[in-house]
Amino acid sequence: WKQQLGVLTTLVNEEWKVFLQNREQKVLTQVFRAGWTSDYNDPYSFLELFRSGESRNHFAYSNVSFDTLLEEIAKERTPERRNRMMREAERLLLEDNPIMPVYTYVSKRLVDRHVQGWQSNFMDHHYSRYMYKLESRSNEPPSAPAAKDKQAEEGPPEEGPPEEGQPEAGQPEAGQAEGEQN
Repeated sequence: WKQQLGVLTTLVNEEWKVFLQNREQKVLTQVFRAGWTSDYNDPYSFLELFRSGESRNHFAYSNVSFDTLLEEIAKERTPERRNRMMREAERLLLEDNPIMPVYTYVSKRLVDRHVQGWQSNFMDHHYSRYMYKLESRSNEPPSAPAAKDKQAEEGPPEEGPPEEGQPEAGQPEAGQAEGEQN
C-alpha cells in the first residue's frame, strides 16, 4: 500500500473474538477483511449488510438514498423492476467505496455422473440422505471402438531406436546378468 498508494499502515494481529469486537465497535479498525456467504439466492442478502443501523454493518456505511432504495426493493414484487433497483443500489454502494471487493468464494466439486440428488447450493451443504447412485451397466469407462479397430488393423506399434543410455530390446541393462529380469 505504501509503494503503490502512498498509504502508511500498521498491521494489527488480534485474536478472533477481539477482532470481531473491535470491528463491531468501529473505533480501532479502519480497514479489515470481511466475507459473507448468502444463505439464499438473492443479491439483497449482500446489499442489506450496508443498511444504516444494520447490526452487521461493521463498515459504518450510511447513505439515505441507498437505505430508501433498500426499503423499496423489499416491497417490490416484480422481479425485473426489483433486479433493476438492486443494480442501482449496488452502483450507489460501489460509487461510495465503503468496501473493496477482492475475491469471490468458489467451490468446485467433481461428482460422479451416476450420483443423483446432488445439487449445488449457496451454503455448499450436501446431505448424503438426498443422494443415491445409479447402477452402471459396466464399471469400465466407455471405450472408443474406432481406436481399437485401427490398432487391430495396424498391429502392435513399432518401437523406435532406444533413447540414449537405454538398452535395446532384448539386451540386458548395464550391470544386469544375462537371463536376469527387472
